[in-house]
Order: sequence, then C-alpha cells, then structure tokens
Amino acid sequence: MLCEKYKEQFLQPEVRYDTYIGIEMKQVWFAELQLLEKFIDVCNKHGLSYQLVGGSLLGAIRHKGFIPWDDDIDVGMLRPDYDRFVQLAKNELEAPFFLQTPLTDPGRNIDYVQIRNSATTAIDLRYVDDHNTFNQGIFIDIFPIDGVGSDEVLQKQEKQQQFIRRVYGSAFKTNATGKAKIKHYVSNAIYKIAGPKNIDKKRNDIFRKVSIESSNEIGLVSFLFNNNRRNYWKKEWVLNCANAPFEFLNVTVPIAADEILTKTYGNWRMFEKGMAMHSGIDFDVSKSYMEVLRDKYHYEEFKSYNSQKGKKLDYETKRGGYYAPLLQMKIKRFMICYRALIEEKMILQMM
Repeated sequence: MLCEKYKEQFLQPEVRYDTYIGIEMKQVWFAELQLLEKFIDVCNKHGLSYQLVGGSLLGAIRHKGFIPWDDDIDVGMLRPDYDRFVQLAKNELEAPFFLQTPLTDPGRNIDYVQIRNSATTAIDLRYVDDHNTFNQGIFIDIFPIDGVGSDEVLQKQEKQQQFIRRVYGSAFKTNATGKAKIKHYVSNAIYKIAGPKNIDKKRNDIFRKVSIESSNEIGLVSFLFNNNRRNYWKKEWVLNCANAPFEFLNVTVPIAADEILTKTYGNWRMFEKGMAMHSGIDFDVSKSYMEVLRDKYHYEEFKSYNSQKGKKLDYETKRGGYYAPLLQMKIKRFMICYRALIEEKMILQMM
C-alpha cells in the first residue's frame, strides 16, 4: 500500500506556496489519502471509472496534490459506475472504513455518498447542537455525474429533491420544538410509510431520468443546483480521462481538465488563497467521533461507548443514529400523523 510506504515522509511539516502545512493538517490529509487509495483499489478491482472533481481536480492539475488550504477530496463517477460502486462497496469496505449513505446510516441527509473512517473524527460544528449520531469520521466525497436537462427539467428536479430533503431532515430532527416538532412527526410518518428504500430510490431516480447518453452536458446535478451551470460540462470533456499524480497516489482526471477548470473557476492558474470547504470541522485523527462527541460535546447518546474495546452502541450496530428510537413511536402518535398526511395529500407527492 502506497500510503504506508510514504507515510513517514508525507507527514513532515512543509511550506507550500507560502502556506505552512503543519503536522495536524498533514495527518488529516493522510487519513483522506488512505480512503482515496482504498476507493481506487475497489474501482480497479471491478473496472469502475472515476475522476477527481472540484477542488481536488484543481489540486491535481495545479499542485499535483492538495490545494495548500484545502481539507477534503472530491471524486466524481458517471451514474452507472456510481450506482455499481454503491452496491459493491458495502462488501468491499472493512472497518474502520464505512460507506455512508442515507440507507447505511439513517439520518445522513445527502444526495451522494461518503467513505468514512470510523476511528477518526470530522465533526461539522454548524450542526453539533443537533445531536446527530450518524458516522462523523474523516471522509472523502463521491458524487454521481448525471445528464443535464433543460432549465425546466432542472427546476423540477430541484423541487423534488428539496421536498425529499425537507421531509427526510425533519423526520430525524428529534430535538425539534413548537411547529417544527409537528413537522417532525408528520415527516417521520412519511418516512415510515414510504419506506427508507423507496425514499432512497426516489432521491436517486430524480437524476437518473436524464441519461448521460441523451445529454450534451453532464455534471454534478444532484449537488450543485445553484451554481449557474458552471459545474455542468460538455460531455466530451468528461468521458475521456488520463492519469495524474495526487501527492504519492496515481489518480484519474479528465483529459479536458483545462476546459473544465476554466468553466468552473475562471482563471484557475492564478493563485488566490481561499477558505477550506470544510473549515468549520473539528478534526481528530487519533479518536473516534463517538469518543469526541461523548467527551468534548457531552453527547449522552455515546456515554456507553468504550474507546479501548472499540465497542459499538446498539443503534450503530443497527445502522442508525436515532433510527432505533424512531421505530418505537407510539401507535396513537403515529395515527395522528397518518391522518394529517391523508388530509394534506403529502403521501402522493412522494410516490
């Protein structure tokens, strides 16, 4: 494994483009490179194509690795390869690596997938007060690349996506109060009636409807609606790829990287120091997120976590943060919510 071969050398502090990279940042980068290496191994084993996107593509072409002030890795996969990877990865990834989707980790409200290292920590401080108990280890993002439809189609897709995201998010917001708590009960009922698998299928089918074959442009449709098409690219720019260095790994990038980066970032060759995409994240490479949430953020949900034995709580073993408690909703409360759904005809919008 290349990560182990280059570990000692890579973890040395250094200055890149007038930016000091300390040991703490290098450790986070290294943890992400371990995830990327495992991802590449799975893709190579099963003949799946992928390519770096976003800031990671910019880093590969301009820096041959991480942008000095960046802290994440973004990968894109054409929808057919993406769907196959999601199915295969469940059996290919072993602890502490974990494929995070709304199905494997209920409560995680995303339209892409992440590979997480459960023995590490990457807590988004914007949501730390929400007491989310899904996996919050260090991660890499893996996005589907879909066909781009007309403006009318895009608007319809966005509305459908936002409806599902609102319902799903509210269903797991157990600390809601006032009117938000009523929305939680109603949304939770929708989640249970429609079923997690049906919701996940609907979430992805929104974007599968516009095929790559029928489109002139393709891109990160499910992730970047509000970027004025700068993340939608000519199909021929994306379909042909080549190898490029990313730190000590060999990765895949589109041959037309110049055209893609120009459309996405403008004058991408000009150095302009920016903020990290995930600058508001509490990273720790030496402790599991469960331990950090328990000790630093006082999450009662993790009070029985044993860091030395690495024991998982019952709800984590059952693949969900608040999933198990939600299944114990009282019948009376459920029927109240069900009647509200019928009256508002919200179920029909999900089907």
